[in-house]
Amino acid sequence: RSAAGSLHNSVEIGLIIEVLMKLLDVNAAVEGVVVPDVAVISFYKEQVQQLRTQIRRQIPAMRDIEVGTVDGFQGRQKDVVILSCVRSGDRGSIGFLSDARRLNVAITRARFTLIIVGDAWTLRQSWSEDWNALLDDAVNRGCYVHIDGRPLDTIYVDAYNSRKGSSGQASGRPPHLVSAQAKARSSRPRAQAEAVLLPLTRKLAH
Repeated sequence: RSAAGSLHNSVEIGLIIEVLMKLLDVNAAVEGVVVPDVAVISFYKEQVQQLRTQIRRQIPAMRDIEVGTVDGFQGRQKDVVILSCVRSGDRGSIGFLSDARRLNVAITRARFTLIIVGDAWTLRQSWSEDWNALLDDAVNRGCYVHIDGRPLDTIYVDAYNSRKGSSGQASGRPPHLVSAQAKARSSRPRAQAEAVLLPLTRKLAH
């Protein structure tokens, strides 16, 4: 918590850095474009400031990507959006995350891929119908990934295999990556978006 009272979550920041590095590598290999069209958003200003600092420090190639608050990103979209929830361990209280309007803005900013980084246990315990519905949907579609200390590459492969097994389809690329060809074919980009949930365990978050 900052002096002004805004929250941040360093574990989520570390994971988001890993995800961005992975996106950078994969995007260059698949699309031939160095920096993907990506933004990172959060409900909390302090998290935004910390994310900006760490991205510039650890991923110089992505120093100019947009990092901002959910409110500040309203009305705009990116191909890939990473949403940092921040809240962890606050049973029954999730602050800004309980605002249905803000949540709606947050999950509709991605044209193709939405990655939500958060503590699923905390979100479940909040009794928020919206968050529980979102979690249930992610689980049902094979988009829920449990972070348990394994290397991120292993987690990506397991998530891909889970999705492939549940859908019976093998696309040749992980489901959270969308090619330029797929973008061109999509007449309704928002409807084609993948929601990949990357919840942090309580053990990791404390």
